[in-house]
Amino acid sequence: MLTLKELAIHVPASIRLFEKYELDYYRNGGQTLRAACAGKGLSFEAVDNELSQLRESAKIVYSFTLEDMSTERLVDFINGRYHANEQALLNGMQEDMERLLADPACGQHERLESFVPLFVQLKAQLLLHSDEEDEVLFPLMRRLSEQRRNRMLKDTPGKSAKLKQAIAALSKEHEVIINLLEAVKTAARQFSVPADASPGYGALMHNLLLFEQDMHMHLHIENNILFPRLLALCETH
Repeated sequence: MLTLKELAIHVPASIRLFEKYELDYYRNGGQTLRAACAGKGLSFEAVDNELSQLRESAKIVYSFTLEDMSTERLVDFINGRYHANEQALLNGMQEDMERLLADPACGQHERLESFVPLFVQLKAQLLLHSDEEDEVLFPLMRRLSEQRRNRMLKDTPGKSAKLKQAIAALSKEHEVIINLLEAVKTAARQFSVPADASPGYGALMHNLLLFEQDMHMHLHIENNILFPRLLALCETH
């Protein structure tokens, strides 16, 4: 039986189903769909049937196939799709939060005060993490890949060790990021919108939900595709 991460890689439409049922394909992707359903108290048969229908009816056209990308192209995709716009996106959401906190008509100040500090922590961690990937991990990967292509093995063991260390450190940071994101969601009451909330608060919750789904995809690409490839590169002789 395919694991969650294998389904997410090879059947991209399944990601919508995983998000719907909050099945963790981006961190604990090694579990089977049956095990994941059991952990959530869901009927495996019902979810599996829904997945089968989704696979048959999915009409989404993907402009890229992650598993077919070279490692270098995958890194370029991560940079362009996520890292390049991350600071502007996070700054924009923080500005929206601060604007709502200052608006007496918002009516959700208690909720905002509970999750805004957590979001600020998440923002700082994400930006630092992305900088470390851009400045340490990705350059190491490119140098090692070039050596492998040119069959230049001099100093390769040292670079491989550094690459493994970087991946281990960044994987731990992923855990911190996931925990902070979950804390923001819990404090924001699962991004729900009370009936008396202002339109601005509703828009913020919608944007946070989209951000969460986007972050799950980002982590999936790195945890389940990029990092395993880089570790395999370290073992290539």
